[in-house]
Amino acid sequence: LSESMAALITLASLWLWGHLDAEISVRDTERYKPVSLPVGPAKFTVKDVSVITCALKPEPSFLRCLESWLRNDPLEVIIVTTPPFLEIFNTLLATATFDISQVKVHVLPDDLRKGFRGQLVHAIRSAKGKLILRVDGHIMWGDKLIVNMAACFEDDTIGLAGGDMTVRIDNADATTITPWQVASTRRLAGGRPAQRNIYAAKKFRWGIGGGTVMYRASLYQNPEFEDEFLNDYWHNLGLGGRTLLDSGEDNFISRWAVRKGFVCASQTMPETTVTRVPKSKFVPWIMQMVRWERSTIQSFLRYTWEVPQIWQDPYLCRKMFIERLGRDIWFAIHLWAWFASFREYPLLTLLFFGYYIWKTVRGLVDFFRAHPHLPAKYWWAALTADWALNFLSPWVWLTLGVEEWHIGEEVAIVKK
Repeated sequence: LSESMAALITLASLWLWGHLDAEISVRDTERYKPVSLPVGPAKFTVKDVSVITCALKPEPSFLRCLESWLRNDPLEVIIVTTPPFLEIFNTLLATATFDISQVKVHVLPDDLRKGFRGQLVHAIRSAKGKLILRVDGHIMWGDKLIVNMAACFEDDTIGLAGGDMTVRIDNADATTITPWQVASTRRLAGGRPAQRNIYAAKKFRWGIGGGTVMYRASLYQNPEFEDEFLNDYWHNLGLGGRTLLDSGEDNFISRWAVRKGFVCASQTMPETTVTRVPKSKFVPWIMQMVRWERSTIQSFLRYTWEVPQIWQDPYLCRKMFIERLGRDIWFAIHLWAWFASFREYPLLTLLFFGYYIWKTVRGLVDFFRAHPHLPAKYWWAALTADWALNFLSPWVWLTLGVEEWHIGEEVAIVKK
């Protein structure tokens, strides 16, 4: 068996694998059903929910987002910031044209660790509700989000729940939209179908992003959680040293629920779909992608020993470890197969290549039809969003011990 023939068989096998997996995904999508509102008295009402957000400098859209949260009529909204930004928040809230009597602004106390995780622990401690709804400061909700998210917790096995997220471009004028807003929209368009489908198949979700996520308060309002959360180190895989983590808090919180025997629920429906502001500049966008990917890899690696029961399910092992963690290996195999098969079987190789080109073009056309406000001239940015991580991933693996944040569009905080 020549190398070219082996490569061609590999290409055909990978195509078949992808085709069968897509068919299974369609089946799981049809199987998925969000939780309906309870018919009788609910265990939790909107007045059992504390909304929390941790922020430094408020986003330009903060007041509009805050108003959307308050329209859901929660028990309270807690904003945790740091001393340099307290006056900024107080001044901004004084300009609100809606009732803010439910809003409380807290400052990170001196006895807690500095950084985002310290702010989040203080917010969770301060929350009075039986359910806690954590939200980022640039996220906008519909009016029925809380009541539909709380419905998940009628099931006592649910520890946290999240819906889908899409992009809101406040400068939605084709002359001012940037390529990286298009790229951000491409990354977030369609929500998280892979996780939703796995939830439909196995009632399992490995993580829920922190943009909007509801917690069962009792699961996190305890010293054990606080101690592990605030002393969460990444050991640099034999390269020496360790990094105290501040990012990746959403993955830790999701893993904590799974470790304690609870389920992370997918509540995907129009009422629970939120909108966020995308990055508009290249560096913040690419660094955000790197940070998200780094956090995901860290979390998946830690699932291997923190949640050993995961090994008992072949489907989850395939999805999480063979496909997701092994993505770079599969990408390298694809590249080898393309070049090796082309040497002796150029026509058949080009047929496969043509199929993937057709599939990519069809996906881009569907994307721009679904987002007509986006200029199609930035098709290359959407394509960059699809492929960037395949080439950035080696850098991500080499820098798993690096901590970095971007605040808004301008300020980078880097810690090693």
